[in-house]
Amino acid sequence: MFKDVKGDFNRSFISGIFLTTLFLLAHIFIPFLGIFISLITPLPILFYYQKLGRLPCIFISFVASIVAICLLELFQTQLGVLFIVEFGIIGLTLSEMLRKNLSIEKTVLYSVFIILGTGTILFYLYSAINFV
Repeated sequence: MFKDVKGDFNRSFISGIFLTTLFLLAHIFIPFLGIFISLITPLPILFYYQKLGRLPCIFISFVASIVAICLLELFQTQLGVLFIVEFGIIGLTLSEMLRKNLSIEKTVLYSVFIILGTGTILFYLYSAINFV
């Protein structure tokens, strides 16, 4: 794991937020390439998790999601909110599973179950909000 000095940590932190937000929004605003970009969207989260650690990466993922959702609101679309939340969770889940040195089968299986559970809860909340 990399050990950053204070100035380099701040620069990595800001670049992590920027890069993660860029990947999250690229899927929505570049329709044809978005399919391929979505495959590599968790990679910035994985990289900064390994570089900075758990808590800074959770904060990076949270801030990047909030910035991306605010930019979507600015453009008056809610098309990708679920995508942003889901891929943030995928990146954090994969990072944590890889840190624990689990086998690739367990890493993928646990990540899939966490995403299915989170997606089910988010769809339920979304439908409850829209029917009220």
